[in-house]
Amino acid sequence: MNAPNEEQFVEESPIIPHINHDFLLWLWWRSDTGQNLIELDNQEIGFQVDSKVKFIEEEESVTVHALSPETSPEVIAALQGNRRVQEYQVEFTKDELKYSFTLSANPFRIKSIKLPQETKNGEEALYERMYLYNILVDIIDILFYEFATLRVGEFFEDTVLKYMEWVISNES
Repeated sequence: MNAPNEEQFVEESPIIPHINHDFLLWLWWRSDTGQNLIELDNQEIGFQVDSKVKFIEEEESVTVHALSPETSPEVIAALQGNRRVQEYQVEFTKDELKYSFTLSANPFRIKSIKLPQETKNGEEALYERMYLYNILVDIIDILFYEFATLRVGEFFEDTVLKYMEWVISNES
């Protein structure tokens, strides 16, 4: 019997359809409420949601460009109108290295990646890029693991209430 390929596995795996959207909202909430530091290899990594946010409601999507998305009237209206966060730009900072990319909910993926500038040449540059990419994936893994642990835990309802307070507090 042959093992299923990745495409078959993804199509046949049961998944909560909105979990990726919830992850993006949770990550944004953490970024905006000052909980935007995580630890990787005993080093702090900061992250923040950048200026472009895309929302989806059923089949309709709306993209908002704002310097401070969390205080933009369009973003607040979208959140209060029960639109789901579909994608946004994220920036991570580790030491002096900056990573910029778009995080998309459905399908869950990382795109438009801008890795820090390489310092090596030739074949070593390839290995350095692979290393930098792996750091990015590790950071997202840590954040998703933290979210998933919270999501299945007994205190998730408290977190949802904090999201709602956050949306309402940004109205002013």
